[in-house]
Amino acid sequence: MGQRPGPVLSAVAVLGQVAKRKVAWLPRWKAVTRTETAGNSSGVYGFGKMKIFVKYFRKMADPWQECMDYAVTLARQAGEVVCEAIKNEMNVMLKSSPVDLVTATDQKVEKMLISSIKEKYPSHSFIGEESVAAGEKSILTDNPTWIIDPIDGTTNFVHRFPFVAVSIGFAVNKKIEFGVVYSCVEGKMYTARKGKGAFCNGQKLQVSQQE
Repeated sequence: MGQRPGPVLSAVAVLGQVAKRKVAWLPRWKAVTRTETAGNSSGVYGFGKMKIFVKYFRKMADPWQECMDYAVTLARQAGEVVCEAIKNEMNVMLKSSPVDLVTATDQKVEKMLISSIKEKYPSHSFIGEESVAAGEKSILTDNPTWIIDPIDGTTNFVHRFPFVAVSIGFAVNKKIEFGVVYSCVEGKMYTARKGKGAFCNGQKLQVSQQE
């Protein structure tokens, strides 16, 4: 009956069972599904369909990866705004002290990030640095929560030093699942995922062996 299905194709078999269909494996790694009611072939599923099934199972196994991918996309978009703003005149305001600064860009970027995430994940919660500074409560619950610092290094930003970043954290059940830090002027995207290590522009970071 051809080669035995591997893990990827087994996922299709499981979906077939969920849909109350019998899945017959053929040579060349294709599957023909036959409905129990009709008893006739209802279609041939090639690799295009398999990719859809595999994507579904990966999401079920790791529900927060999609959130992390979206955080990376948003960090890049926010970084473009920051890089453009650092070239121009700034409206600088004080928060708690003369060295605790906030700019219109901080506020703009935070609003952009939160509105984009709310649109995609309306049930999630948020803790934003500038929102908290403006008086909003900062309460971390078990709900999926995005923790945002729109410009990490505002003082550097005001003085046009290139070491500024967009920082996004994500917590579930009060535990951090992932973090994204985009050093936008340098073009360095740092990402870290619980149990999966830390990376810079896709390259795995290693702990120094120096004691």
